[in-house]
Amino acid sequence: MIRCAVIVLMGCAVCMAQVGTEEAYERLRRRQAEREARGEMPTTRPAPRQKEAPGPPPPAAPTPAPAEPTDTGIGIFPVADGLVRVHYLSKLVYLGARTEPYYGFISASYRDSGGVQDSIAGFFRVSGKPEKLDIRTTDERILTIVESPSVGQGFSFLNEGEVIVEIRLASVVAKIPIRVVRLPFSEGDSTDQIVELIGLPDGVKQVTVSWPKTKQVDEITYMPDAAQRVAHAQHWRWKSHPGLVVAIVDGKIRTIRTSPERDIHAWVADEMRWIRGQ
Repeated sequence: MIRCAVIVLMGCAVCMAQVGTEEAYERLRRRQAEREARGEMPTTRPAPRQKEAPGPPPPAAPTPAPAEPTDTGIGIFPVADGLVRVHYLSKLVYLGARTEPYYGFISASYRDSGGVQDSIAGFFRVSGKPEKLDIRTTDERILTIVESPSVGQGFSFLNEGEVIVEIRLASVVAKIPIRVVRLPFSEGDSTDQIVELIGLPDGVKQVTVSWPKTKQVDEITYMPDAAQRVAHAQHWRWKSHPGLVVAIVDGKIRTIRTSPERDIHAWVADEMRWIRGQ
């Protein structure tokens, strides 16, 4: 009887536990349904996120336009088994309104496996044979080739216009385009006139040279004498006129020159590389 009572009690406990579990489960379902009705939780299991298909590649960055080559005043051209290197003033040259013909230098050297050669009476040894360097101009009304006993061969700029200088050596012809611009002012004009015509300068350099020194600044030479003692000037430059230098003394234009701004240290380094054959 006692064992039967124990079994009956255990069975009732199990039933009560099951009933309690079912009631708890039912209450959980009701709470869940109420939360779904209020929109506090999704009614269905969210679908797995699909992997996005790769889109088209981003457009390539536009290729920048090539920069205008710097007017270094140096041209290097292949000739036979070597190179000829030509030094000239600039591809853009300025003349004053009343300026006489303006002289600009030109020089050349030749380099092959034997090293750098300077010309001998205008000749280089190319592939074992003497070859004469010939310099010509396509329009002698604008630019002529002159021989100076003191500085050698050079250009004489005469008038405004565009011209081609041809460098010939051992059947090779290299061409250098040069533009000559006639300015609306000249030496002796006042600073008021130049400012009215092309505006204020973008750069001003102070130049002072004391006797007995001689100094060249921007292709302009200063040689004060014992009476003058000190030479003072301002060099004006304009971005609108690259390479133009106007020397101002006592409120007037003393000199007009073409002198492109170049890094002298880079120029010397380039010269050394040329000599070493690099």
